[in-house]
Amino acid sequence: MLMPLFNNLFNIWKFIFPHLAFLLGAISFNQFILIATFAFSAVTLTFNIYLIIAQLFCLSIGQTRVEYLQNINIYNLGIWKNLFEILGENWPFIFISPFIKSPLRSDGHSFTTREMQEIRPKYF
Repeated sequence: MLMPLFNNLFNIWKFIFPHLAFLLGAISFNQFILIATFAFSAVTLTFNIYLIIAQLFCLSIGQTRVEYLQNINIYNLGIWKNLFEILGENWPFIFISPFIKSPLRSDGHSFTTREMQEIRPKYF
């Protein structure tokens, strides 16, 4: 019962050090290519997931990464208003096609801040 488990644990080194395993003849060239491709894909996927989570977090609090690091949060209007400010009026539909028009509320140079929202009437 322990022998197959030990064999599997012992063979993990081939996945951790595929270059060494290839040079020692423990795996073939095709296996080396497959392991290297899998490792590259896993690292790329992990990095992309981190970037997506970081961007969604910053989008939800209305900050860029630099503003987050400097604790500047005057653009945080709440998650729904942040979505409208960043992605435009038709933001749910832009995920269907990038060709759907979604006009922004601002001109791209000046944006609504929390103070401006408190001063302006609701239907101004």
